[in-house]
This record gives sequence, C-alpha cells and structure tokens, in this order.
Amino acid sequence: CVRDNESISRNAIAELKGISNSTVTRIVESLILDDDLLEENGYESVARGRPRRLLNFKGHNKYIIGIDLGTTYIRGLLSDFNAEHIKEIEVVTDPERGISHVTEKIHYIIDALLSAKLVDKDSIKGIGIAVAGMITGMSGIIEYSPAFNWRNVDLLKILKKRIELPVYCDNVSRLMALGEQVFGRGSQYNNFLVINVGYGIG
Repeated sequence: CVRDNESISRNAIAELKGISNSTVTRIVESLILDDDLLEENGYESVARGRPRRLLNFKGHNKYIIGIDLGTTYIRGLLSDFNAEHIKEIEVVTDPERGISHVTEKIHYIIDALLSAKLVDKDSIKGIGIAVAGMITGMSGIIEYSPAFNWRNVDLLKILKKRIELPVYCDNVSRLMALGEQVFGRGSQYNNFLVINVGYGIG
C-alpha cells in the first residue's frame, strides 16, 4: 500500500485497507524497525489535531535476483525492490544435458550477479526462480515439466546446497500473472488472464 501510494499516512492506510489504526501502526513499526522497508518522511497537515507523519517505501537500496529458467535460455536479473533493473545475464540452457548441467548454469548466473560488485552483496535479500511446469505450492518441487522432461525434481533442495540466500520457485506463467497484477495493467482488474507464449503455451 505504501509502495503504491507514495507519501501516505497511517490513517490513510487504515481507511484504504479497512483495518484499525492500531493494526496499521503495529505492521508499520515492524516494516520500519525489523525489515527497514519503510521510512517516515515529512508531515501531512490536517484540519484538526497534530500533523500526520508520512511514510515512504524504501526500495532503492535492497535487491533481489530473478531467474527465468527457460528451455532455450536461462535469464538472470538483478533488480531493486522498486523493480529497477541493475544487470541482466543470459546463457543457453542445453536441457538435454540433464538436471545437473541446468542447475550448474543457474549457479553460474547467480554467482555472476552476486560478484558483479554493482551493489552491496549483503543488500541482496533473496532469489526467485520461474520454471515452466507444475509446481507444488511454495515447496519448489517440480511435479512435472514437459519442457525439461522432469518429474518430482526438488529444485530448491538442489540449489540451496550452494546458496545461502532465501530461494523461491514457482510456475513461470503464474509469476507472470503476479507481476502483471502488482506492477502492470492487471492491477486495475479483479480478474484477468495471462497467456505465456514461448517454447510452450502456458
């Protein structure tokens, strides 16, 4: 809510979201003190009472790595929390060479983005991976990927052996829809459809 409504007060958040001021205050304090995602910046004048403190989203100094695990190419992107692109890397997938080869390519991209020295390494908060296939919830287990001919592959378990950052994995079309809902034209609709046309159709 703060990210989408730059410079907003706690009272305005409570009104927009239909929750109590005390709940908003509790969540905001956690986002300021524990997560360092919000900051107080300036005041809003009101007809009666004290001016209200305004909140801003701090997305410029925290980063994530996104991986698009495609059948033809694997693309990696370093981005800040405002979705501003910092660096992108692309390598050929070669899926016919097996899971070990593909995961090695993923590690190569992650290592290259981590060692690029474009941002403070400690400010990279996690890694998200988009994969074509049926994935069980947030477990990262790929039940079936026809593009890779994988069945019951625990991708997160394989990757976490060498990665200390939090890693998340989900279906590529579902993540495209989520991105469109948060940052794109989907934000103005209650329901919408995303069709992903590539090596396959999702």
